[in-house]
Amino acid sequence: MDEELEFEKDWLSIEKLEFKLLTLITVLADNHLAYRGTLADMCGFFGLAARDSRTNHKLKAAIESLVQKKMIYTIRDGRTWTLTLSRSAERKSKVIKIKREWVSAVQAIKGQGVDWTVVLKLWLYLIDNRQEVITSSEIAKTLDVSVSAVSRARGVLMNELNAIKCKVINKRTDSGGYCCLGTAIDVTAWIDK
Repeated sequence: MDEELEFEKDWLSIEKLEFKLLTLITVLADNHLAYRGTLADMCGFFGLAARDSRTNHKLKAAIESLVQKKMIYTIRDGRTWTLTLSRSAERKSKVIKIKREWVSAVQAIKGQGVDWTVVLKLWLYLIDNRQEVITSSEIAKTLDVSVSAVSRARGVLMNELNAIKCKVINKRTDSGGYCCLGTAIDVTAWIDK
């Protein structure tokens, strides 16, 4: 089960439910990147209430939004949906790879005050990050989430999953004090069998 999943870097800045749908297709799709299931199946994967009509409406709206952005194609047969990545969504120009089991580990984290999609987006961002020092506000702006969500997600990656190591980088000021420049983050994830 060492299969690597491929996420497009552009996906990191899209709306949360749309990112969940693209993750669903990436994680559960067959070799042709097509997913087949009902809205209730999708809600189960996302950890959402399947019988809530508001959730179903939001899910349908997110699917329609991705169709309008030409990121997915859909076929609907009764209550069964087939979702397929479009060629533009699987450009593979700026791909970030992550092991399937790491995505499952992120989804399994509960009760940390942060949605699993924010944790996954942050992890993917950090895997691809080439900056030596970065601030939470820079990450939040790129991922289109709050700074507090980035901080909570970083805590999950650091403390719950042991996926990253953080070191605060300070600079001594002329007045003798210290100024925080940002955080150096090393992605160190592995899965023990």
